[in-house]
Amino acid sequence: MSTSAPSMTLRFYGAGGAFSRKYGTTCSGLTLRSGHQWLIDCGRQAPDQLYAAGVSWHQIEGQIVTHVHGDHIFGLEDFAFSRFFHAEHGIESVREGGPRPKLVCHRAVREEVWQTMASAFRYVPEPAAPTSGQLETYFDVIEPVDAEPPADMAWAQAERFSVGGLRLVARDTEHVPGKPSTSLEIRVGEDDDDPRIAWWSGDATVMPELLAQLEPHTTVFFHDCTFTE
Repeated sequence: MSTSAPSMTLRFYGAGGAFSRKYGTTCSGLTLRSGHQWLIDCGRQAPDQLYAAGVSWHQIEGQIVTHVHGDHIFGLEDFAFSRFFHAEHGIESVREGGPRPKLVCHRAVREEVWQTMASAFRYVPEPAAPTSGQLETYFDVIEPVDAEPPADMAWAQAERFSVGGLRLVARDTEHVPGKPSTSLEIRVGEDDDDPRIAWWSGDATVMPELLAQLEPHTTVFFHDCTFTE
C-alpha cells in the first residue's frame, strides 16, 4: 500500500488591503513538505496575527518578501528582534549563537528592505561596534541561484532561489511604476523535473500576457485584490 507524499499548505494570516482592519495586512504562512514554515510578507499586523493563531516567530524558518510597503514588511522589525534577542521553543537567540532565520527576496527588493529597516537594524549591542548591524546580522540572506537579465528596469527581470526545499522565482511585476516589486512562482512539484507552480501575485497589477504564459504549468493562482474593510 503506497503512501502519499506530504502536501504543501498555505495559510492566510492577513489578506486585506493596506488600510484593512477586518481582514488584516498581508501575511501568509507557507508550509513545505519538510514541515518548515515560511512567511510570505510580514505586514504591520503580523505579530498579532501569528500570536492569535498560536504560531511563534521561532517556528518560522524564514521570510519571503515580495516588495517594500508597510503592509508587507513592517512586522519584520518585531520578528528580527525577537529572534535576535530571545530564545523560545528550544531555539537559542541569534545573539547567543542560535540560527538566523532565512530571508528570500529579489536583490532589488532586498536593497529597499535595508533602506527601510536600517534605522532600527544598524544598532547592535556590545561587543559589536554600535552601528555595525546589517541585514546579515539578523538574517541568513539567501542569494539567487541565477537570474534573467533586465527588461524594462535596471534590475534583473527574475531571480531564482532554492533553499531547504523552497524553490521559487521572484519575478519583477508592475505595482507602483518604477518600484521593485515581485510576484512569486513557487514550485510545488515533488522533484526538480516537475514544472508545476503556485503563482503568487504580490501586489502586481493584472498582467494578462504573463498569466497566459504561466497558465500551462500553474496549479493555482493567488491574485491580489483589495479588501478595504
